Parts: sequence; structure tokens; C-alpha cells
Amino acid sequence: KTSLNVSIFAFNSLNKNGDLLIKGLEESAKKKNIDILIQGLGSVFYLSFTKLDSIKNYRDHANNVDQEKYKEFSKLMLLNGVRLSQNGRWHMSSAHDINDIEKTIRAADTSFSEL
Repeated sequence: KTSLNVSIFAFNSLNKNGDLLIKGLEESAKKKNIDILIQGLGSVFYLSFTKLDSIKNYRDHANNVDQEKYKEFSKLMLLNGVRLSQNGRWHMSSAHDINDIEKTIRAADTSFSEL
């Protein structure tokens, strides 16, 4: 039972930290007038450049997401010190702390400005 409690605490912590990151990314994009959609849990989520409020299937994604913009964004993020996956999926781990979250939000803010 103790290991289950530890696992639940770790999962909740990952989601809480991820939610902080998501909020920071959304606020940063909004300041720059850039349309993004973030879907998922705090621990694993997708960031897409789109005007849609949700993506429900591949057709929504294929017809409404600017994949080239994400590729450019991920390149800019790398130049600003944060490596992202190329497919838009973001992962939190127990190794990420508030400093990593703040660094990522600052890198995103700079990268959004450079898009």
C-alpha cells in the first residue's frame, strides 16, 4: 500500500508540474498572439499550432495543424536550450523541477517571439 501511495504522489506531482508548464506556455503564446492548442495531462501533453479548440482525430490534425511551424518552434527551442520531440508530444519526469519549468517557459517565450 505504501508503494501505491508513493506512486500516486509522484503521478500527482508530475501532473501538477506539467500543469504549471502548460499554463506558462499558453500565457506566453497568448502574449505573442500565437494560436496554440495544448491537450493531455500535465505529465504528457501535445502542443499544436492551430486555431482549433480541440483535436479529436487524425483528420482534425492533418487539416488544421501547422506542422512546419512546430518544426521551426522546436528548432528555436533547441537554440534556446530546450530539446523537444519533433511530434509535438511533451513529457514531464520526476527529474524536472520548478527551475526546469521556468527555463522552458522563458525559452518558449523567446522562441514564440522569433517565429
